Amino acid sequence: MSRFNTHARELDRIAKEIFEKFVKADEQLKAAEKRADELKKRENENAENAAKSARAYAVLIEATENLRIAKSDFERGRKEIKAIRAQLAAEISEEYAAEPSRIDLATIELMKAGVMSSSEYRRIFDAARADGNHTMARIIAKYAATEAEKAVKKNGELDEEASGFRQIVFDGNHEDGGEYLEAFDSLVNVYNRTERNPALIDHWDELTSAAIEQF
Repeated sequence: MSRFNTHARELDRIAKEIFEKFVKADEQLKAAEKRADELKKRENENAENAAKSARAYAVLIEATENLRIAKSDFERGRKEIKAIRAQLAAEISEEYAAEPSRIDLATIELMKAGVMSSSEYRRIFDAARADGNHTMARIIAKYAATEAEKAVKKNGELDEEASGFRQIVFDGNHEDGGEYLEAFDSLVNVYNRTERNPALIDHWDELTSAAIEQF
């Protein structure tokens, strides 16, 4: 769980609030339709039955309007979720912005010397990431790319050291927080699919709980 988890949980709250309102309105409309249909099929039409039919029809009209409003709330939810994503993107940009004050010159000089193995690169890369020093993690990945090229030229594409360096490069390319936006967009995709197919409402937690918990 990251410091950005609150954004995923806010999306979850908005979605569940909208889903609950939709399900309630849909159930009320179905009940109103059933009641109106039952009264319509009665053979004996008298003043009492006519009054019941009128009330049932009024309830049906109200239930239809309530479902329309509940459906329109999905659009409101999309706007709120869009605002949450914008806030998330801003926080990620700030968190992962390069910070000159966090540059470790001693480590850079060591990398320039070209004496470290891929496992040593991995150790300093992981340490930088654990410390939240995204600036150094990206710099280390950049130097690892150069070392990977050297290893390939010396020992070929299948060289184990080259593979180790390339993995660091790959991990370094994700030191921009982009994975959080991708995860958030995946949740948004489930929300949009659920709007198109309300049958998915019952499966929302099944489809999203793990991603929200790990966000």
